Amino acid sequence: VPGVTSPTWVIRVTEPLAPDAIAGPDSDGPLADPSQWKDANRVIVTIDGGGAAAGAGGGRNQISITAGGTTRQEINAQSMLGAPSFVAAKSRCGGPITLVIDESGSIGSNITLVQEAVRDFVQALRGTPVQIQIVTFTEFSRVLGAPGQWRKYFDMTDPVQADTLYNTIIDPTNGIKLRGAGGSGFTNWEEGLYRVAYNPDGTFAISDLPQTLVFFTDGIPNRDRNVNKTAPWNAPNPVGYPTSADAIWGQLNRSAWPSTSTYDYGSAFHQVAFNRAEWIATQLRGKTKLIGVGVGDFSPTSVSNWRYGPGPGDRTAVSTRNRDILADLIVGEVVTKTPPGRSPQMGELVAGQYINPDTAELYIPDWSLLPEALRAVALGQCAGTITMQTRSAVPDASGSYPYLDRPVRYLAQ
Repeated sequence: VPGVTSPTWVIRVTEPLAPDAIAGPDSDGPLADPSQWKDANRVIVTIDGGGAAAGAGGGRNQISITAGGTTRQEINAQSMLGAPSFVAAKSRCGGPITLVIDESGSIGSNITLVQEAVRDFVQALRGTPVQIQIVTFTEFSRVLGAPGQWRKYFDMTDPVQADTLYNTIIDPTNGIKLRGAGGSGFTNWEEGLYRVAYNPDGTFAISDLPQTLVFFTDGIPNRDRNVNKTAPWNAPNPVGYPTSADAIWGQLNRSAWPSTSTYDYGSAFHQVAFNRAEWIATQLRGKTKLIGVGVGDFSPTSVSNWRYGPGPGDRTAVSTRNRDILADLIVGEVVTKTPPGRSPQMGELVAGQYINPDTAELYIPDWSLLPEALRAVALGQCAGTITMQTRSAVPDASGSYPYLDRPVRYLAQ
């Protein structure tokens, strides 16, 4: 009766359906395929206008409304769907690491030991959440495994990339070799560090800095970028880099020195070359952990002529241990920056504490122990870390590394 009878049959809303329900209260049985299940937020709404036919005839219609529902499906236990990327993740096991490797001509036949040492470093970190970049230098620099590129990291969790880097190290054309970075084979510390710390346009590479930098050399620097800026290594000096004779470092201008007889260039320690390299290292400290590895010219008795600047009295050579000069590059404040007999001026550093090789910031091994030293450095970056993998270490016929077909567990004996 219009206006009297309440037509309860015009619209009906069901209770939330069970996950395995098919369509509504009038259907039979649950869905067997879990991939078609919905969650319990789905309801069925029935609208009945009382007509003779469904739809346009004014009869009954049903609609399904889902509020926040999701389609469920099974995920294989071996799937990496949704897993975090080791490459993108911050790791307490080293993260991105750059090796800066000397390829100067003075290495001679020991270059095979350098290759072996770098391969041992890579092998020690294989399978760990670490990315490795190798920069080599003479008076110029390059990045290994990517001719023409400015930088290149290899992911050690990827067996293919790990193998590629491991094999590239001894590649006769593109691998580590004497004078491999080009030029005559002089030693330019500044150039190797510049490629790590700066972009080709001279801007600081803040987003691409490694977490750890391992610097290997067999001798003190005798070249700098101020002289060897030739294409394609002609990237500009960084912003704020002191370059003029009247700047903070007057000694950066080579003409300020009286002659090559008092300022060796090429065959012996080059003071300006060190100063420029140490300036870059200072920009890196606090952002990147620096580790030094020195062989050859770093015995306790190996010394160089240290000069404090171009001013009167500053040019006098002071015999300084080469290992102290390398330690100064790595940690700073090892060599006194004030000439004897003169009080420190504003901005000058006073001698700090020498860093012992046993602190793992500076390694000075014999040539024969170089592989062991670099392996120790690698293990030091991942000490106490256990990486569990469920893939076979042996590739199958297709070259891929299959997942293990049985559970893995560790037993304490």
